[in-house]
Amino acid sequence: VACSRPVVDAKWMEKSRQVGTSGQTVKPKVYLAMGISGSFQHMGGVKGNPFIVAVNNNPKAPIFQVADVGVVEDMLEFIPELKDKVEELK
Repeated sequence: VACSRPVVDAKWMEKSRQVGTSGQTVKPKVYLAMGISGSFQHMGGVKGNPFIVAVNNNPKAPIFQVADVGVVEDMLEFIPELKDKVEELK
């Protein structure tokens, strides 16, 4: 679990969890970007060629330019639905 700078600034997560040019670098195979705008500073910390699933309520969010799958939705509504579907598949 990682985050972007606004999450660190709001003190919701520690700076050690921040991904981006002023944070950590990650190289995931799959990147679930929940509520991530996808600014170039954040994406500068995402290396390799991950399969990106983006959920953001702003259809113009930059993350959709690099996402393999994009969902325009409030992540707080989407995540519980995703969780339910994953549990159904177990």
